[in-house]
Amino acid sequence: MAEDIRRVTDYIEETCRRNPKKNAVEGPDYTLTFEELVRDAKAIGTALSKEVGAHSFIPVFMEKGALTLSCFYGIVYSGGTYVPVSQEQPAERLMKIINVLTPPAVITDDDGMEKLEKAGFSGKILNASALRDSGEIDEALLSERKASAAIDDPLYVMFTSGTTGTPKGVVVPMNSVMKFIDDFVDIFGIREEDRIGNQAPLDFDISVKDLYSSAKTGATLVMIHKDYFSVPPKLMDFLCDNDITILIWAVPALSILSGMDIFSYRVPDKVRKVLFSGQAMPIKQLNIWRKALPDTEYVNLYGPTEITCNCTYYEMPKDFSTESKLPLGKVFPGRKVFIADKDGNIIHEKDKEGEICVSGECMTKGYFGSDEETNKAFLMMDTGDGTKEFTYRTGDLASYKEDGQLYFAGRKDFQIKRMGHRIELEEIENAISKAENVSQTACVFNKENGMLVCFYTGTADRKEVRKALNEKLPPYMIPNRFIMLDTMPLNHNGKIDRKVLNEKAGF
Repeated sequence: MAEDIRRVTDYIEETCRRNPKKNAVEGPDYTLTFEELVRDAKAIGTALSKEVGAHSFIPVFMEKGALTLSCFYGIVYSGGTYVPVSQEQPAERLMKIINVLTPPAVITDDDGMEKLEKAGFSGKILNASALRDSGEIDEALLSERKASAAIDDPLYVMFTSGTTGTPKGVVVPMNSVMKFIDDFVDIFGIREEDRIGNQAPLDFDISVKDLYSSAKTGATLVMIHKDYFSVPPKLMDFLCDNDITILIWAVPALSILSGMDIFSYRVPDKVRKVLFSGQAMPIKQLNIWRKALPDTEYVNLYGPTEITCNCTYYEMPKDFSTESKLPLGKVFPGRKVFIADKDGNIIHEKDKEGEICVSGECMTKGYFGSDEETNKAFLMMDTGDGTKEFTYRTGDLASYKEDGQLYFAGRKDFQIKRMGHRIELEEIENAISKAENVSQTACVFNKENGMLVCFYTGTADRKEVRKALNEKLPPYMIPNRFIMLDTMPLNHNGKIDRKVLNEKAGF
């Protein structure tokens, strides 16, 4: 029955019934209570339901803020799926995402309207403020949309980098998100009095934990403006002055503070939990945090978007060795995590690397509109107990050590983690190769220092190549250095010799 189907809108409604005047979301220049969030979301849902059909995929082309959050919930009320798209996306990549989705409409603000028009978008554009300010809430219409819902309807689509130059949209079901969040807030003890400092942009799945942990528990979501991360003292003032208690951040964001000796300026001593993910946390940086906040709990999270945020967690003990490497830790309830060789045989031996594979609850639905890409990564595999399950092969490598724990060992292909984002090197190379006067191109990445270096042949000036990329790719995909070569080094198989390029880059 439709009334038995739980949705994320139930989170905010239940919290609203308990504490309607509690702040749901705060930012540098806005505040929204749970009562106001429910009202705005229902108004947007009503207005949107009159514009598009149920089960529509709707891009929200906006930066993070209270209105953006209201739009996400409004789309859910309308029976649709939201697709967060940052306004930092270059026009070319924005249109690639829209062309993959072919949406009936795009929701945006005044800035976004101008950018959409400049990008050449000719479809329906809906103004977020106008949808909210319509003010009408048609409970019968919203109930009708809810009645058409299924337990595994997609909640959102999160676009990641694609090897062909076309972004891949991971389709994440409602029930997967709610099961994950129910486990997440229970395991880590997130509660109503917490204030969650949101670092991640809303088109990055770390933010999913912020948004729905807040909604589920009644904690206040405090959105931190991205510009603060360019001015560490201002960021530290914000954390301290806003009494932030929970940080669920990407590793690079934490390293910004620990790498600047900022704790000699101020210490955010209300922070009781720091949960980090996105890439391996440098122990040196982590120890700076531990020294400044010794009583804070630290958790290493691992998991690809395809398993809905995370599948493992490691809660650091107080006596954790300052020289140790962080293990992946425990598996979230209902999931299976194992490593396998290229033929799918499960590996149990210590020190033998294999690809991390995940299955069980919270699996996503693959990639939007691309059975070919989905079938490459999602397979029916023996998970170790004699049964075959729908399994995602992550492309990440790991091995078991003497302590029996599983430890991350890098990527098996050219997909990298940079600034917390998953990036296909081939997408960057594909974009560079389209620049004028560029012949061949190859990129190499040093995971230790986060340096991304582009090599190319041709007559293009480095400044011209960088300018061309700025028009095609978001900032986190732009290489740190561009090096022009007379010829590209090749190995005995006739392929580009990336070992030589790593040496030339000084890696």
